[in-house]
Amino acid sequence: GDGRDRDRPQDERPERSRHAEEKADLGQPEGVSARRVRAGQTPRPGPSGGPPEVPMSLNDKVVVTCALTGAVTTRAQHPNIPYTPVELAEEAKRAYDAGAAVVHIHAREDDGSPTWRPEVFEAIAKETRARCPVLLNFSTGGMGPMTDRSEHIRRVKPEMAALNMGSMNYAKYSQKRKDFVFEFVFQNPFSDITAFLAIMKEAGSKPELECFDIGHTAGIWPLIDMGL
Repeated sequence: GDGRDRDRPQDERPERSRHAEEKADLGQPEGVSARRVRAGQTPRPGPSGGPPEVPMSLNDKVVVTCALTGAVTTRAQHPNIPYTPVELAEEAKRAYDAGAAVVHIHAREDDGSPTWRPEVFEAIAKETRARCPVLLNFSTGGMGPMTDRSEHIRRVKPEMAALNMGSMNYAKYSQKRKDFVFEFVFQNPFSDITAFLAIMKEAGSKPELECFDIGHTAGIWPLIDMGL
């Protein structure tokens, strides 16, 4: 910060100044809890009795996930979107080499159309695992019955599987058109969530809890309480 920061009371200094002082005072490496205590702060209780909330630092370890295609993106939008299992596996290797620990997979038919066919997911897993040890996270989200979006988890048993944690309005708005390009309700009832969890548990796939707004996080605690 500038020289004016030194004249301000500690609690009124800009956030960047306080963080710089914490880093200088604490050295490397320090735990997050220690940083808060030395900064004169106390951890805030987590939601619903969960673990205390703590700030992040550039020194904290993170898990980098790379979504290779997105759900419906096509080569009309970007010419290098991978479609085939080999193309997806090559991109997964590139992501892994760049530092990603996980790749999020939306499977495609060779023409680029979305698919839930287990055979395609099997091919993607085989090609990717032959190239690198990146963790596979298979998508389960979409429209229609959840039974159509779960067999690939049973058969391929990826290390992780996406679990959408709540229903919501799903839309894209165009300011130019002054209208929605598309809009629908993305349904993820608890009956589907619990059924997906049972399948993931059986397959040994760790669920990735996809929370699209803060309210969806409240749905985690009942699932933990149910032992799911």
